Amino acid sequence: MLIRNQYRWKPLAIALACLLANQVLYAQEAMEQNEEDVEISHNATSTVGLGSILVKGQQLEGKGNQEKHDEVYDRSISSVYRDKAEIERFKGAAPADVFKGMVGVNSGDARNSGALDPNVRGIQGQGRVPVTIDGTEQAITVWRGYAGANNRNYIDPMLIGGVTIEKGPSLTRGINSSVGGAVAIKTLGINDIVQDDKDWGIDLKVEGSNNSVKPKMPNLNAPLPDVLGGYVPYLFSFYDNGVMVKPRSGGQNSFGDDKAFRVAAGKKWENFDLLGVYVYRKKGNHFSGKNGADYYSGGEYNRENAGERADFWNNYTKHLAEIYKPGDEVPNTSNEMQSVLLKGTWKPNDDHIVELGFRHTWGKYGEIMPSRVANHLSDLDHMINTAPESSQKEYVREQIIGKFPQWPLSEVKTTAVYLNHKWQPDNPYIDLETNLWGTRTILDTHSSGGYPRQFVSSTSDPSKMEWISTSATNSKNKRWGATVSNKSELTETLDLTLGGSYQYETLASSDDWYIDPIERKRSSFRTIPREGWRKEWHMNFNFDWRPTSWLELSLGASKNGFSSYDKQLNRQREAKNLAYSDKGAPGIQLYYEIEKTQAMIDAEKTYQAENEYLFANYKFGTPEFQEYSAKALAKYQAAESKFIEENATSKGLAVKAENCGGLYTKCYRGESDWYVRDDGKYHREDNPYMNGEWDSKGAKPRESTQETGLYRQISRATTGDPYGHVPKQSNSGGWQPVLAATAWLSDHARVYARYAKTERMPSMFETTVGFSASPVYRGSALKPERGTNIEVGYIHDLTEWFEAANFADFKIAYFRNDIKDVIDRDQAFSLRNIDKQKVSGLELQSRYDSGKFFADFSASYFLKNEVCDESTAISQDPYYGRINSCVKDGFYNSYLRNMTPPKYALNLTVGGRFFNEKLEVGTRVLHHAGSKNTDRENFGDIAPWQTNVPIHWGKVTTLDAWVNYNFDETTSMEVVATNLTNQYYLDPLTRSHFPAPGRTIRVGFNMKF
Repeated sequence: MLIRNQYRWKPLAIALACLLANQVLYAQEAMEQNEEDVEISHNATSTVGLGSILVKGQQLEGKGNQEKHDEVYDRSISSVYRDKAEIERFKGAAPADVFKGMVGVNSGDARNSGALDPNVRGIQGQGRVPVTIDGTEQAITVWRGYAGANNRNYIDPMLIGGVTIEKGPSLTRGINSSVGGAVAIKTLGINDIVQDDKDWGIDLKVEGSNNSVKPKMPNLNAPLPDVLGGYVPYLFSFYDNGVMVKPRSGGQNSFGDDKAFRVAAGKKWENFDLLGVYVYRKKGNHFSGKNGADYYSGGEYNRENAGERADFWNNYTKHLAEIYKPGDEVPNTSNEMQSVLLKGTWKPNDDHIVELGFRHTWGKYGEIMPSRVANHLSDLDHMINTAPESSQKEYVREQIIGKFPQWPLSEVKTTAVYLNHKWQPDNPYIDLETNLWGTRTILDTHSSGGYPRQFVSSTSDPSKMEWISTSATNSKNKRWGATVSNKSELTETLDLTLGGSYQYETLASSDDWYIDPIERKRSSFRTIPREGWRKEWHMNFNFDWRPTSWLELSLGASKNGFSSYDKQLNRQREAKNLAYSDKGAPGIQLYYEIEKTQAMIDAEKTYQAENEYLFANYKFGTPEFQEYSAKALAKYQAAESKFIEENATSKGLAVKAENCGGLYTKCYRGESDWYVRDDGKYHREDNPYMNGEWDSKGAKPRESTQETGLYRQISRATTGDPYGHVPKQSNSGGWQPVLAATAWLSDHARVYARYAKTERMPSMFETTVGFSASPVYRGSALKPERGTNIEVGYIHDLTEWFEAANFADFKIAYFRNDIKDVIDRDQAFSLRNIDKQKVSGLELQSRYDSGKFFADFSASYFLKNEVCDESTAISQDPYYGRINSCVKDGFYNSYLRNMTPPKYALNLTVGGRFFNEKLEVGTRVLHHAGSKNTDRENFGDIAPWQTNVPIHWGKVTTLDAWVNYNFDETTSMEVVATNLTNQYYLDPLTRSHFPAPGRTIRVGFNMKF
């Protein structure tokens, strides 16, 4: 320990020294340039037109990787590809960092899930951007309370051999695409481990980073604080001493709590290959950055009513740095994973290849419900600033202020197996590939809505008290599927590809979730897990035609369908659980009042004056008092009855008199129910105020302190059995065309255009019942989402202008993605189809590599991100209908509102190679725009009765750098620095207010035997 402290590493000094060495190395390398290097450069340049060069600058592992890099600029669709070296270099502190720097690609809630949740061009969510790993699917949707849901995919970056991301729907062979695109991950292969000139090999990689610390785990057996005297305050779990920790500071430069290693071995025989890989990583809670926190400081809000004031939530991010202080530990961000990968490949002859693969990952990661972090601050502020002095306030002041909840770690176990067969005989009509696969995911998270420990007591035996976990929940997801495709060369210029797939999925839980609401004094926030099954099938065809040397055409279509069944719902219906009974069509109860006539006002004044005279001149209770009082009341009631008959009853209005301004001042109020139609939508024509019915009868919305007026969610009474069995849902879509054309303007320039339609069937999460996200009432089943993607691009090979370049390419594209019947959550926490989402923008991609120097620049700019739905707009302002049917980003309480990517983003990578390419030095600069709060623009001062407030982030520029040195062909060392300027910032699309990691230095060694 003493030695480590005495010789502590200086991360910034190391990184800067490596970067500054660039200039010295360049000068020395220039003098040492020999003829062999010149010849290599010349040969590479002369073969660039063949598309088969090896790009040394990207440390590509063979021809396959190079072809995939080239496909980004060769194909008529926007895509991104990252190879093994790039992924391992910039895998960051969480698996989601794999997507950083990929143009148009982000990951949702990167610091609070331990998983990948891709957002491609603003499209995100279950099934919209499928993630496949070696052709298998494992995604599982996790409810995040009011903040929405995450579509999680678990994999250790050290297992990844390459990632291809396509943007928008396609018919690309081997890619499972949907309305937003696709993410296709390939794990390590035999050629990643065994060198070309050997038949066996062992690969060992070891690395360690600073900027993390072992989490202090909660003490779930902690007793109640003595100061409370055995009394458990209301919502004590929000500030439970058993889970509160004080974040540590000053540990950014220490190594030891972020480490990982990988050992892999492979063996090649004449017709058989065998590969085995084991990966282990363990990272503690990270420390946030220290610089640039101004955006996250100085927010204003009313501390005396913090939990209910809108400005508290709207400005929450603006005082984040006062909560998570710059440079401090960020609880609930640790991650530990173990993974095993096994592959066997058999080649019985030149025509057949059979591969059997197995992958298993076990992980533990920090996680907390987003609302439990936000409400923690809200309640504490309210208590400290407004509550009277009490033992509870003393306890909070002495033991809780300055601390944050550190919840128990969540666990995941995921297993995948696949059997892939390729048949490629000497026959132009057969190029057949089939894949059988299965996955199993067991997820034990703390996302059920409760707390790690909640105090409950019994009504039958008050002395019986116990702590239970109401946050823990279990999910078991199993899938198996099959895919098949065949490509036929019908003529020299015409190819036909046929494909199909099938998938069966089940979701279950082993939760012992039920707490008897009668027996227990305190109700739990815990929710019942989703359970059910789902099937989906897909078929497609595609013609590729090359009619001339300068024109390429593609014409195809796809068709899919699904069925699903909610087991949990029907189980609860059979048990006559009222919470799961059929509530009927949803509606809104509107409140109105009628304006008093002058006669009625005069009657009120007369009645008041007579009562004042009565009490001033008669003794209470005497016969004279009773007689005078009865006459005054009768006269007033007669005037009131006449007023109600003439101004309400005769017009079909039913009103009641309510005191509203004193003892003698009344308001005459009623209510009217407004329900959705059979299509599940609200219509203006049915709203009594919007259609003029109330106005014609002299009624007006009831006065309220809320800008939207008073209203409440209701349901129409059902006519049948409220506990009736709910059958499976099913839908079969129509054929969806995919068209593309590419025209070569010259040998180096071409333009392309794409028009692609697709349908996304409702997911398992969307077709099963659960709190805060349930399918719309059963009278209106969810429909498939229908996406239309248009893309126009221009690509230019710039090597004609850069003769020394191995490659130099430029690509710019315009895209527009319209999704009709998009599934989203509404104000009543139901999932339903809304009209559409419209996203459009521009993307630029470019690359350059001369052998010695290389660069990559990409940028994205969103022109529009708009969500449209007339029903949602009028239901969120049900009296006045002032909200436009199309709003930016999304409506109140919706999921889409949390999926808005940065308005623009810039990504630049530059580097060089020296000493016969033994040394590589590079820098990456990433910049993205801050988010914009569009609530004022969308809704004005209209605030609904409930909402989910998106987390806003500021613009930021981060600087990364790396140095890689190859001692020889078998041994290398790499130093990678991320966030060199130690910026304090939030990741885009975050939902948990967790600052990103500060400056982190990682040192890694790689050896091949």
